[in-house]
Amino acid sequence: MKKYIILICLLNSVSSGFSQFAKDSAELVTRLDTFIQYNRDMNFDKIMDYTYPKLFTIATKEQVKEALESVFNSDELTLKMDSLKTEKIYPLFASGNNRYAKVNYSMLILMTPKPMKDTADIGMLVSIMQKQFGDENVRFDKNTNTMIIYQKLDMAAIKDELSPEWTFFNLNKDDPMMDLLLDKEIISKFYSN
Repeated sequence: MKKYIILICLLNSVSSGFSQFAKDSAELVTRLDTFIQYNRDMNFDKIMDYTYPKLFTIATKEQVKEALESVFNSDELTLKMDSLKTEKIYPLFASGNNRYAKVNYSMLILMTPKPMKDTADIGMLVSIMQKQFGDENVRFDKNTNTMIIYQKLDMAAIKDELSPEWTFFNLNKDDPMMDLLLDKEIISKFYSN
């Protein structure tokens, strides 16, 4: 009889753990969809609300927002995001009460020089971008005078004591800033899939 009581308790705790992960997964998808939409709309105020708060210990929310606005509102380039979409959400993992998930997403960056540059300048810019992003990911549309850059990126989704709701930031395992945001063990778990 004791065995059955222990087994029932064990099954109950396991099923409640799965239930919490299912709830966390549903919340993640909802918040991610909203975050992606704010990025499409280039609503920088709302993007900041969905950004992992520990990032703001490195640069203030105002500084991050200002940096984004300066990139997208440059005097030299019109920059837009297009075709922004989630490619894959990896299974959630936990460390204590904290929840994490890796997300792959893709987008097109549309760069239109202003004022019109001569073709030599455009050719040089395209060449530089091809070296950075790969030849197959960069093309120039002469009709619209726009460089189109395809990017596929990784993002961290985090729900922890600093962020009781899911928040996000771009992952790049080669970026030394990652060590300021997450423990090495967590970073390695993001890349173990």
